[in-house]
Amino acid sequence: MKIIVLNGKHGDLYFKASTPEEIEESSLKILKYNFGYYSYPEGFQDRVKKEMDNPSGKAWRLVCSRSGHEYEEVSIETVD
Repeated sequence: MKIIVLNGKHGDLYFKASTPEEIEESSLKILKYNFGYYSYPEGFQDRVKKEMDNPSGKAWRLVCSRSGHEYEEVSIETVD
């Protein structure tokens, strides 16, 4: 089984990631979660809003593009 690990300020969050569909669904959840806490640059914020309103399969790429920023580090891990 695979999971996405989001390293957050108050602890890690875990999301399903065993299939491409789960990765995309989980990525949308991460974007929605982070959107309430972080002020994204204007152009990026518009892309996130567009993806949340009209999912096009780009959510994981958006999440990965923010990885490395404080409290937005993500990785896919294999667990038993």
